[in-house]
Amino acid sequence: ILDSAYLALSEELSHYQLARRVGEGPVDFQDRVVAQLPEISDLMNQFTEIYISAIYGAVQLSEAEEKQGLTQLRQLLKEIKQCLRHIQSVKSAQFTLFKMP
Repeated sequence: ILDSAYLALSEELSHYQLARRVGEGPVDFQDRVVAQLPEISDLMNQFTEIYISAIYGAVQLSEAEEKQGLTQLRQLLKEIKQCLRHIQSVKSAQFTLFKMP
């Protein structure tokens, strides 16, 4: 279930040429994304931390805990999307400002 949120994150980032690479683990993916988009580092760190602890943690999550984790990941994904749109609009505005008439 939590993989669906992770796949959605990868899909969203693919629009910025930052899709997860085959064989790339969560931390390496996070590091590569943050290197390109430092503005979302806090959100990516939170997302990755929740995902890793839920998927790779030593304790099996209850159904309720898994749902809570999914809710948190979906909220973070929503915030990441908002931040990406903001970054894109700022970069677009900067380009327009410096565009020759």
